[in-house]
Amino acid sequence: MTAANIRKHLVRQPFRPFRIWLSDGQALDVQHPDMCMLTPNLIYVGIPHPAEERIALDVVDCAMLHVTRVEPINGMPPKAKRTRRRAS
Repeated sequence: MTAANIRKHLVRQPFRPFRIWLSDGQALDVQHPDMCMLTPNLIYVGIPHPAEERIALDVVDCAMLHVTRVEPINGMPPKAKRTRRRAS
């Protein structure tokens, strides 16, 4: 995974919360674009304060090398939801 891949999720309008999965099985949720910062090799994800979602209580940093996938928090990519059924 690259920073450019994650950046696409951060700049999407309207923003959709997403989950970053790491090689050790840990998951980091990004509920707001202000809670994530990227460098070419590292990602920083803010852990939201319980009383204010745009203020970080703590920050987790991780090497981009350990990011295995990114997915919407609802668990289903937007395109997968758009399937239409034929009327019988």
